[in-house]
Amino acid sequence: MKFKVCLIVLSAVLLYCCSIGLRPLFSPDEIRYGEVAREMLASGDWITPRINGLLYFEKPAPGYWPIALSLKFFGETPFAVRFPSALAALLTGGLIFLWGLRSGRRELGAAASWIYLTMGLVFGVGTFAVLDSTFTFFVLLGILAFYFADTEERSWVRPLYLILAGVGIGGGFLVKGMLSPVLIGLTVFGYLLWQKHFLRLFLFPWLPLAVAAGIVWPWASAIHRAQPEFWTTFLWVEHVQRAVSGRGANDDRSGPFWFYFPVLIGGMMPWGLMIPLVVGPIRRRIKEFVREPAIRLAAVSSCVWFCAFSCVSAKLGTYVLPCFGGLAILLAWGLLAYREEYDWHWFDRIWKGFASLLIGCVICFFVLHTCARFGLIKKSGFLLYRPHESILFPILLLLVMAAWYWAASLAEKPSAKFRSVLLGTALAMFGAHGALPCVIWQAYAPEPFLKATAAPLIDGRTRVYAEKSMIAAACWTFKRTGFGIYERPGELLYGMERAGVTPLIQAQIPELTGKGTPLLILTGSKRITRSIPQPKLVFNGTRQFVIFCPAAGEPLPRSGGKR
Repeated sequence: MKFKVCLIVLSAVLLYCCSIGLRPLFSPDEIRYGEVAREMLASGDWITPRINGLLYFEKPAPGYWPIALSLKFFGETPFAVRFPSALAALLTGGLIFLWGLRSGRRELGAAASWIYLTMGLVFGVGTFAVLDSTFTFFVLLGILAFYFADTEERSWVRPLYLILAGVGIGGGFLVKGMLSPVLIGLTVFGYLLWQKHFLRLFLFPWLPLAVAAGIVWPWASAIHRAQPEFWTTFLWVEHVQRAVSGRGANDDRSGPFWFYFPVLIGGMMPWGLMIPLVVGPIRRRIKEFVREPAIRLAAVSSCVWFCAFSCVSAKLGTYVLPCFGGLAILLAWGLLAYREEYDWHWFDRIWKGFASLLIGCVICFFVLHTCARFGLIKKSGFLLYRPHESILFPILLLLVMAAWYWAASLAEKPSAKFRSVLLGTALAMFGAHGALPCVIWQAYAPEPFLKATAAPLIDGRTRVYAEKSMIAAACWTFKRTGFGIYERPGELLYGMERAGVTPLIQAQIPELTGKGTPLLILTGSKRITRSIPQPKLVFNGTRQFVIFCPAAGEPLPRSGGKR
């Protein structure tokens, strides 16, 4: 049994950690989070987050601490930037296993944890350098600690769980702010109300809130002393204003009410295909379903988060990630109930049909790509992979995935069916990073392009200016700060205003190009490349451009061309 558990844990770790260092950091999110953490290490200031040396108050500084520690331990690499997110996803899977185990059903916890870890959105966010996986871990820790305290019969153990709940609330606050106590509180309130534990509604919150305050207070007081305006900006702009209007300091994330419906269904794939199957067993066993405290908590946590974020104006697909833990429990319970009915006809048809769809997609992709490569069709959009790239690996990956899904429809034992689906999904996820075409790397990963084009042009005399979409990439690539910001400052406007720095506007560029030092501009806009007067050297990337203007009287470098 111990060997089997170790093998399962090792498989999960390899799934999430083995391939996260294969590709460069994507812009804007991954490079931005990595750069904030890098500047913490470089400056030694772990209290105030900064980009390009300017104040950056979108998130609390402790949210970047795991990335900074990872950079210190593993070096300044893509793996180090993504590792905290992957680790948080794996720990969340462990919490979901304990959730099912607490209900007295080990198989519920095992199935739910693997379903969670192989959901598309969970894997995508868990292998991407954002803070949502870390936030989800703390939120689920807080919710489950309350649940464990409620179901604990030993009175002396109950306060220990409540202390752990405070750790979850405080940790979530240090990652994303007030979302943690508000939404954990709403979930626990709904769950205790359903359990009819009315007295605990008044007794349970105090100890966790005191522990959370003790965790938050050291950094909160330190940032208040260092930057007194932080709390006004962070709480009002990033919480109230964003929730009401969808707009933060310099962006607009507003969306329609139905925004999260397709996100939820698509994010659960491929397990979302099982939703029609589990509806019947749940409906027929509804009394047993709603009687279990674990199921009640799963239903309340999923509904609270989904409804809360559907009602507020600000919407991003990753916001509803905390829903997926409860959804995994519900789906696993439904599949276990479906297993007991021994009617696998529709299960087999769904996975056989999905496997056939994958095989059809592979054939269409191969035909279109081959025709585009040999010029039989003129639309270059079908040529997703460049001539120097092999399409055999992504095709093989999809075929292996389809083969395991087909095997699931042919297997006789329910456990073999589940393992086949799980293995096919895990293998596809394991190879997903290596199957990405170079065109995606070149479009969203600016670091290799900047190293190849801009780095040789920078010396002690060169003045470097970057557009808002490129400033974090420039700082991360060249491991320095103090770059000029060209045209719109975007999310750095607050920091520039506080530093007394005036952003460089487009009309000033012609005045700078004729001076006695070279000028280098990093941008993501073709319009900007056309606005720069001659003489100039332009390096064209997929979505990035490097413009070099020599000093007056100096010739252009001989190098040039497209990426």
